[in-house]
Parts: sequence; structure tokens; C-alpha cells
Amino acid sequence: MLDFLEIVGSSATFKLSGGAISNFAKTPTLRVQCIDQQNHAVFEYTFTGSESTTYGSALPYGYYEVRVVAYNSYGQVVSKTKPLLLYKTPMTGFVYIKKGTFTMGSPDSEVGHQANEAQQSFTISKDYLIQRTPCTPKYLAAVKTAYATLYASGVTLTRVKITNAEWSTTAINQNAMYGSWSASDETPAVSISWERIMDVDTANSTISGSAAPYTATATPFSSSGVGICTALNALNRSGQSYYLSGYQYCLPTECQWEFACRAGCSDALYNGTALDATTTPAYSTANSPQPNLAEIAWYNYNSGGSKRKVGLLKPNAWGLYDMLGNVWEWVLDQYNASYAAVATAGETVHGSPVYTEVSSGSWGVNGVYRGNAYSTTFNSDFTRCGGHRRVRVRTNSSGGVGFRLALSPA
Repeated sequence: MLDFLEIVGSSATFKLSGGAISNFAKTPTLRVQCIDQQNHAVFEYTFTGSESTTYGSALPYGYYEVRVVAYNSYGQVVSKTKPLLLYKTPMTGFVYIKKGTFTMGSPDSEVGHQANEAQQSFTISKDYLIQRTPCTPKYLAAVKTAYATLYASGVTLTRVKITNAEWSTTAINQNAMYGSWSASDETPAVSISWERIMDVDTANSTISGSAAPYTATATPFSSSGVGICTALNALNRSGQSYYLSGYQYCLPTECQWEFACRAGCSDALYNGTALDATTTPAYSTANSPQPNLAEIAWYNYNSGGSKRKVGLLKPNAWGLYDMLGNVWEWVLDQYNASYAAVATAGETVHGSPVYTEVSSGSWGVNGVYRGNAYSTTFNSDFTRCGGHRRVRVRTNSSGGVGFRLALSPA
């Protein structure tokens, strides 16, 4: 499905098979070249041709294009192999995103542009991680199993607390998670509200002790059970495979989401293209072919009316799949129509702008999801890096709405 190599941990290494070099008048110098796809930094190692040799121990976390390069005596590249895509990450299934500045939103001239997408420069001041694909039932099934074991051991759990830009924890004692997730289902997990993902405690919420503010019909977890991020942050401790010191599991902020989606691209689509304005019918809820979009996203024309297995289409330049199309994705923020107002306010969560005041006491405030979905009821021009910003209350859940998790510095 995914043509890449993943190595996990700061000292992780990889191996390459040796190969014969021929047809050169003088034997070239062979180097293993690793090009960081986020900042274009180049790291090189001497290629020995031995399958026992390891490389990459000094590589920083990131997403790399790796190949063997042959240099002549003048330092010129005379030959190179087909590249291998390499993720070096501190957490399996997550891409390490390096901090940076970018322009959020879309220009007035972009097809599908909305007034609430007015462009604004934002700086993300801290590195973070984001899931390579939308979160799947397969992933949640594994979380459920690990959490149940941890809970049975008598560990005291915590629920993440958000009060504006302040993140902390408060002790709770919850029953085990439940949910009939399939360990083989690699389509996006859907029909989960923002509340059930984040499962937050706030200064003005109704949570008290072990009580939970959700109804018995909430999915995917019961009213007496914990939500997704509570379970993951409980598992984020030494000895667990979900452990990453100094980070917390949460949804990405809208700024983090779009920064990762764009992957350095300023165009409407992250493959460096735009929607085809000549298509008839153009962008409508009726099926309309969009060749530029079809190579990266499942949308109203090519989806067949249902969500698809993640990771089947072309990723963006930072190795993220399905950032556009397939399913909408929740972000952390409370909706604010003006990016400029947010920038002026200077609110941040984990080093990223966040438009939220969860401690307002209203669980009915609007949240945002991004990226568009497979359904024929959604225009193809919703499927853009800079929009469409879908505004819904945080209790909303739908078969076309999923999410991807982030790991942000605590």
C-alpha cells in the first residue's frame, strides 16, 4: 500500500542492499544521500555496498528521499538510484513536522474561495507530530486493547484539561473504553464527535470526579468510559508503545492542520495544481471530473460514494496521505471567521495559533473540520488546502467526518 521505510526512535538506522557499479572509466565515489523533504537539508553517508552496514543514526526526525549517488572526481553526480521514501519518527504512524511560517487561507481569486479564508501569515514555533493518514478503526482497536490492559492494572488516569491556552490534567477514574472496532479496518474512523475525541475537562464544564458530560448514545465510547485522547494520554507513559515524553495526544490546531496539509505548497491542491475551471458541471454536487484532484483525493467523482482505505492515493510533499478528500477532519479550534483577529489576539496552544476558548462553558460552540469528504453532496471545490472550512457544533458526528491525531509539545 505505502511505498516507504519507517524507522522509529532517535538512534534508529536502516540498511541498503549492495549493488555492482560498472561502465565507469574511473570508479566513482558512492554516497547514501538523504534529502529532508520539509527543509531540503541534505545528509550523506559513505556507501559501502555491504548489506550489513547501517545508515541514518545521525538523521534528525523527518521525511526523506533516500538514494545512492555516484560522484566523479570533480564532485559531479554521474548516476543515482531510484529514491526510497524514508520516515524517521519518534512515534509509529506519525510524521514529524518541523516548525515554520506559512500563509494560511486562500487568495480571493481561488476557485471556491470563501470570505472566512482571507489569507494571514502564521508562525508555528514548535515542532509537532501528525498522523500520516486519517485515524482508522484498526488504530483505535489497538488503543482500546492497550488501554483495557492498563486500566485493569489499576493505573490512575487523567483527562486533558484545556483552559484557553493552558493545558494541564486533572485526576479521574473512568470505566474502560468500548467500541466494536475492527482490527483490520483501514478506512477512516467516522461518526465521532469532537467531544468524544478530545474528552476534555474545562474550568466551566460539567465534569466532576468520575462523571462524564456525554449521553449514553455517544459513539464510539460509552458515557461512563473515556474518550480517545484520554485513553491515549493514559497510555503515554514509560513502558507503553504509545509513549512520547514531553508530548500530549490531541487534535491538530487548524493552523497545524493546514501547515501540514500544504507541505510547503501555496496552490489550491498540495500537488501544486488547481481545480479545473472548465469542467462541466464545474464543482457542483453532481459528479464532475477533476483530474488534478483525482490523483490525491477521494471526492464526489471518484469515490464511488463511500470512504476508502487510507493511503492509496499520492501523498503530499511531506508524506501525508488523504489530507484532502476521503473524510472531513476535525481540528482543535473553536471557529473564528477572522484569521487576522486570531493573529492579533496571539492565542497559542503548543506553539501554534489556536482559535479556541473551551472554558467558555458552552459545549455547543462551533468547531471546524477541514479537507472535504467522499460524498456526492459536497462540491469538489470544497477540496482545497486553504478551505473549505466546515463549521459545526462539537457534538456533531457524521459518517463523512473523521480526524487525524496530533502529538503536540506539552
